Amino acid sequence: MSCSQEDQERESGEPAGWQPVCKRPRKPKAKAAKKKEPREQRRRSQEAAKRRAFGGVKVHDFRLWPRIYPATGHEGYVPLTFVFTGKTVAQRESRMRRLEQAIRCYFAGTLYAGGGITTVDYNQSVPVVVTELERITADRDGAAGKVWRRLGRDEWQTLIEALDNPDGDRLYVVQAEQARRRQKEREAAAREAKRPMCGRCGAKFTDERWRSIRHYPAQQHRELCDPCLTEHREQVQAEQAARRQAEEAAAREAAEAEARKGRGLFGRRG
Repeated sequence: MSCSQEDQERESGEPAGWQPVCKRPRKPKAKAAKKKEPREQRRRSQEAAKRRAFGGVKVHDFRLWPRIYPATGHEGYVPLTFVFTGKTVAQRESRMRRLEQAIRCYFAGTLYAGGGITTVDYNQSVPVVVTELERITADRDGAAGKVWRRLGRDEWQTLIEALDNPDGDRLYVVQAEQARRRQKEREAAAREAKRPMCGRCGAKFTDERWRSIRHYPAQQHRELCDPCLTEHREQVQAEQAARRQAEEAAAREAAEAEARKGRGLFGRRG
């Protein structure tokens, strides 16, 4: 490819011996491509933001299937259905059991953590139900009858019953509330076991009295409850008042005796 005389002329500021490299002119982009590029960039940035926000835990919420299938009202992915047929019942049962063993890791949920919690988390599971063509045709209600079996269960149910999760999130809410209530009861029992008792009457301290001795550890008579402490203070005040009255009476008697003694001496002198 040859360069024009104008392209080969050295511009000011370029070193001597500079040889420009002729480049093929860029082909202008089509208008459709120019419009598509910003949309593609926005799409990639939005997907990256979703992955960062959810940490990959709920990425399945942004996949294609929730936009195609209506919401099931149950936790987990879109359910799968397998309809078996065969010459004998044993043959069909064997196929269903082999399928169940092969895909157990996909439909089996995980137990929720926590003491007293026996519910299963199905949010990352794929519900799989199976049936037999012969069973559907033999049932009076057809596919609406109890001809479906959820893998992981033994009983035959209707399709609505098979897709339900009675041991899932609904039960978890109930058991979690019960567990919280039992935990509160245990904490309350442990706290009551530590509650001090009055050293005089044996009654347990009230919360206010208990807080008082914890906040003011140097106070006197920490072993007494509020009523006994009040009684003790009243008794001390009564004893102090009686002692003051006795001292005042003794002082008056001594003053009267001294006065009588002075009057006697004065009378003898007269």
